[in-house]
Amino acid sequence: MSTSLVSGVNTNMRRIGFRRVLPVALTLIHIVLIWFAQIHPSASPHFVSQYRGVAYQEGDSIPMEAFEPPPLKLVQKIALILELPAMFAATLIGSVFFPRNDAAWLYTSVPLVPLVWYCIGRWLDGLLGYSARVCLPRILRKLLTVLAIGVLFLGGAGLTLLYHHRTPDTYWIFGGFVLWSGLCLAVMASSARQDFSD
Repeated sequence: MSTSLVSGVNTNMRRIGFRRVLPVALTLIHIVLIWFAQIHPSASPHFVSQYRGVAYQEGDSIPMEAFEPPPLKLVQKIALILELPAMFAATLIGSVFFPRNDAAWLYTSVPLVPLVWYCIGRWLDGLLGYSARVCLPRILRKLLTVLAIGVLFLGGAGLTLLYHHRTPDTYWIFGGFVLWSGLCLAVMASSARQDFSD
């Protein structure tokens, strides 16, 4: 019974593939996160009122307010871990087109999420033998490896005491860097192994 169930699941996954399942599932999760963010709107950025003495010739001081971004909500933290590459590109797009909206990257990353997870699903399908493996050009593989190693070191440094600009979201952000750069290194390593076996 259990072996027939496993072989049935294996046959279905071979036919469907992770390259189709992961983009659909993660896009649905992302849409649920957006819906949840709509129900629970994020707080606007808060200002910490501080009075700093600014010396002028008259000797007066003027009040200044220090801007602090609000901490990430749980929805944003989950999206950050699940979709960091899509979120990074969406943040750049959102900051240009929607500069005053804190949650703009959640919306602009919708078309990018399936793209990222299709690539990961395609890699898993090739790794498990569900489809032919894709071999990246050597120069692209080396460039992505160097970039992933740099991001891995950045994420590792952000998780240590070397990084002194701590916020409530520090571990989430740098943990996402470590997770995604590690995944990128795994993809590059498996692609290099295929290159050597050919």
